[in-house]
Amino acid sequence: MWFENNRNGSRTLTREVDFQGEIFPVTTTVSASLDEQIIELAYEYAFYKTDKLEAFRLGGHPHP
Repeated sequence: MWFENNRNGSRTLTREVDFQGEIFPVTTTVSASLDEQIIELAYEYAFYKTDKLEAFRLGGHPHP
C-alpha cells in the first residue's frame, strides 16, 4: 500500500499569539505545510495449516 499526503495553508493572525516565548503580532501571516509518504509492506506465513487450524503464524509489517 502506498499513500501520499500533501497539505499546506496560511492565515493572517487576528490576535497576538505567544508561542514558546516568541510573540507574533496581529496581521502576521503564518503558514504551515505537511508532506508525507507512507509505504506499507506486509507478509505472513503459517508454519502449520489445515482446513480447521492455522498455527505458528509469522508476519511482519515494515514501515520505512
